[in-house]
Amino acid sequence: PNTPQVTLRISVGVAPLNPQMSHYREWLKSADLALYKAKKAGRNRTEVAA
Repeated sequence: PNTPQVTLRISVGVAPLNPQMSHYREWLKSADLALYKAKKAGRNRTEVAA
């Protein structure tokens, strides 16, 4: 059959859960910063927060 091809590209920010973080929002902010780092580095990649 004539099935159209779809290409997906995704950027992902990953952050480990750190017991020193006092609130889950710190964890989400860390992952969000990693995501923007992935986008800035050319997209279509995964970055892990330090």
